[in-house]
Amino acid sequence: MYTPPPFAEDDPAVIARIIATHPFATIVTLGNGGMVGTHLPFLLDGPAGPGGRLLAHMARGNPHVTVFDGVVEALVIFSGIHTYISPRWYAGHHSVPTWNYEAVHVTGQPRLISDPAETRSCIARLSAAMEEGASVPWSMDDVEADYIEGMLEAIVAFEMPIKTIIGKRKMSQNKAPNDRRAAAGVLLISDDPMAREVGQMMLAALNEKGEI
Repeated sequence: MYTPPPFAEDDPAVIARIIATHPFATIVTLGNGGMVGTHLPFLLDGPAGPGGRLLAHMARGNPHVTVFDGVVEALVIFSGIHTYISPRWYAGHHSVPTWNYEAVHVTGQPRLISDPAETRSCIARLSAAMEEGASVPWSMDDVEADYIEGMLEAIVAFEMPIKTIIGKRKMSQNKAPNDRRAAAGVLLISDDPMAREVGQMMLAALNEKGEI
């Protein structure tokens, strides 16, 4: 991922937060059959770096099942909050349209989980993570055992030990503080909740550096 120094995010806690709050990602591989991409929710298990891993599951009929052998390399792309930035929102001149966003790229060599108990545990953990915050969280124990067993037969769980991880937060850090404040002010009154969130993050970054 192209990451100019002002936009590099190296804090494992921030990277873990992006993954946890935006877990629906795209995993891509390149093999003899060409490029293959699958859209899945992922769970970060362990640190956001070497020593950690990503957990997920997919349909047994997914072509990725045939290539997740622990050897083929994959790229997982997480997209966090993002929004358009108009040059008219800056206080100064000589700007062009751009996009502010968060992203995390993770590489590794995914491998299938063959043990039924580990597969069940993986699915339970993924479900619990996605249900977090629900007033009445769903769990696998809410459904008849036979039904769950049938569903587990139709899917395959896998893990991807983290080889590399790159975080990026592009929040107009290359602009002057007054330009960033002006653009954030426009975003904060937007009808788009994500745009408002980007505006809040831009102001928080300014506050951290005492530039508010």
